Amino acid sequence: MSSHEPTRPPDAPDPGVVGNERLTAWAGAVLLILALVEIVTVPALRSLLWVHFFVGVLLAGPVVVKIASTSWRFLRYYTRHPAYRRKGPPRRYLRVLAPVLLAATLAVIGSGIALAATGPAPAILLKIHVISFLVWLATLVAHVVAYLARVPRLIFSSTAAVYGNPVELPITESAAKAPTNTYGATKLTFDHALTSEAFAHKLAAVSLRYFNVAGAYIRDGHEIGERHHPETHLIPIALQVAAGKRAKLQLFGDDYPTVDGTNVRDYIHVEDLARAHLLALDAATGGEHKIFNLGNGNGFSNKQVVEAAREVTGAELPVEIAPRRDGDPATLVASSAKARDELGWVPEKNTLQAMIGDAWTFYRAHVA
Repeated sequence: MSSHEPTRPPDAPDPGVVGNERLTAWAGAVLLILALVEIVTVPALRSLLWVHFFVGVLLAGPVVVKIASTSWRFLRYYTRHPAYRRKGPPRRYLRVLAPVLLAATLAVIGSGIALAATGPAPAILLKIHVISFLVWLATLVAHVVAYLARVPRLIFSSTAAVYGNPVELPITESAAKAPTNTYGATKLTFDHALTSEAFAHKLAAVSLRYFNVAGAYIRDGHEIGERHHPETHLIPIALQVAAGKRAKLQLFGDDYPTVDGTNVRDYIHVEDLARAHLLALDAATGGEHKIFNLGNGNGFSNKQVVEAAREVTGAELPVEIAPRRDGDPATLVASSAKARDELGWVPEKNTLQAMIGDAWTFYRAHVA
């Protein structure tokens, strides 16, 4: 332990909140955020969603009160403790900023989930998502200013959706940005906000624009994978069909100007994505906002994904061709040359078989 960081003295107040209580509080808080969003955006279900809201209050309320009480006692103690007072930060600001930061974080997460789960999103939901992120970012800056030392680095999960229908392929970071959906538009707004923060406050920011993330982390006895409800992604849906959870797999359109008429997308294994985050942390520079595309650089058509899923799972996977979906670009393939050159990042699990194989292993063990 650093000599500059005193250990917790024996007379310090006990935080007194156990892990299960924290988990309950988080669950209730997320439920509250989602319920409020739903109450505003789905008037037809308002009576049912109010029930949803009050369940969240019952879950989160008592534990939030306990956390607030013990945190207040903890802050008061350490504000007055000589070893901490010597550092000099105006901790009275933290008592206000910390709950605002938590609330903004929950709002960003909740509205982001709601945006991802909806198609054309209501205007109020878009406003909630953008405003909550800006509040979060402003509070974060204020929070670190209160400590008289800024957070040195911030990595933001952006998306390839900011590019919309690309004019040139493969897509570089300097390509035109014209998002065709709300999700991409909000991510682009966040990117602009980070650029401003980096310029104004010397934040070291990096945005990673993901293309299609797939696979699962299976290593050293740990397994972390994808499980959504409802599921909207092609590979997990193909696995549901393989496991007998769905009768068939729909492909939206087979008349695109591609190798077999179906959409072409760039896939990246989640392990490769995680490594890129670590490299981005090392590459972050104060006063700069760096942006990197993350993808294989090789596109796979929807039919190629289906064939690879058949090969991995051994299932037949019945397919139905459905009409095109509005706003779906024919091809989205990344140029990751910048990430390779500046970060030294090279995707290691870059085949469909590797991605689907890990996802299938996780699915059979934890989902099916």
